[in-house]
Amino acid sequence: MAVTVEDLIAQTRRESGLKNNQFYTDTDIITFLTEGYHDLRDMLVIRFAHWFKRTYEFSLAGGESANSINMETLVPDFQMAQGLDLNLGSSVTPDWKTVDQLASFAERNQMNGIWPSMASVWSFNGFIGRKFWIDGDTLEVLPAGNAQGNYRLVYTPIGEPLAEEVTRTFDIETDDSIVESLSQWNLQNAAFTADDVGMSLTIAGMTGDNTDLNGTYTITVVNSATQCETLEAPSHNGVNPLDGTATVHGQPAGTIGELPEKLTPWARYLVLYASMVIRNGRGQSTAGQETEFNRMQARVIALTKQRSETTGQAPVTRGYRRAYYG
Repeated sequence: MAVTVEDLIAQTRRESGLKNNQFYTDTDIITFLTEGYHDLRDMLVIRFAHWFKRTYEFSLAGGESANSINMETLVPDFQMAQGLDLNLGSSVTPDWKTVDQLASFAERNQMNGIWPSMASVWSFNGFIGRKFWIDGDTLEVLPAGNAQGNYRLVYTPIGEPLAEEVTRTFDIETDDSIVESLSQWNLQNAAFTADDVGMSLTIAGMTGDNTDLNGTYTITVVNSATQCETLEAPSHNGVNPLDGTATVHGQPAGTIGELPEKLTPWARYLVLYASMVIRNGRGQSTAGQETEFNRMQARVIALTKQRSETTGQAPVTRGYRRAYYG
């Protein structure tokens, strides 16, 4: 069963003794819960990075200045790499091969003169003589002359902050307008932000010739505080809606409204963490919470080192027979 942000706030208020007291607002409590969530998540990732996984596919042309991608721009939620794959097949029938990582930054230029750097066979220094390295916000495939190809980065993402769903309703004014061909809405009271992308825009209360505008649309682009574009085109050629209201509803972009399912057994960890912050801030004792929190922290460390019960084995990275390259 999902544990929502609203559930966590209510539990924290009871645990910390706030109840209906607004000494700390719900926004404050969400901040403390997010800190607890990140603390719990970091403990898991440190012991086993593969608890969380995302992928990003990209292509490189190869050669100097065409053997890298900007991670800050293209993969802004990147925390650590789990691996890089090279696709020797197609997008329909992929054939993924592992690209090794450089052992250290000092090794970055050692492959520049290695033969056969442009060969289409296995070689002793990685698949088709290439390796990857992440330096700051840049992921490079080396040597540059052999970097051409289609890749898949497997990585551990940064934990998103917790947030409640947003709902705001505003009036549509007589000089608001729509551009049907662009699925574009111009609504002066909207106060759109980039966080609205992916949320729903519900139009209600339109009458007469504007009735066909009533419905729910998905925001895909925010151009300004008063203008957005939607996935669904409004089926109307009018430019002056005269009545009605609009409601923006959804989860703010880059946030989560409930705990990931794999972390629901540890929801109380967040509640205890936030409750201790609150009680400390009010000069109250946290002895009861600390005892339970320390026990739970020890359990997390003991039970989440691996997600597998089988015996671990060191990876096989060399060839099986000396006669073959591997």
